[in-house]
Amino acid sequence: MFVRLRKQVEAGLYDQARDTMWILMNSSAYLDSAYNYVARNWHRKRPLFLVEKELKEVKTLIRKRATRISYKRVYLDEVTKLRPLGVPTVP
Repeated sequence: MFVRLRKQVEAGLYDQARDTMWILMNSSAYLDSAYNYVARNWHRKRPLFLVEKELKEVKTLIRKRATRISYKRVYLDEVTKLRPLGVPTVP
């Protein structure tokens, strides 16, 4: 999947690369490997049912994350005029 993504970016097919990245980010293998990268060896010396339970909880939390970000319009003073800037707000 990463090879396909790299080839799409190198070819300038950014829409296809975005779709490929979306598929990759929502796959269980990607979520498991990302969690293992962040918390290395978290599964050692734990019973298998606890490992599976924790993985399910993490996947649930990831899927429930906010997909829409609200922005607040702020204006910066420049020499000639005010420049608008969108600043993300924390819910």
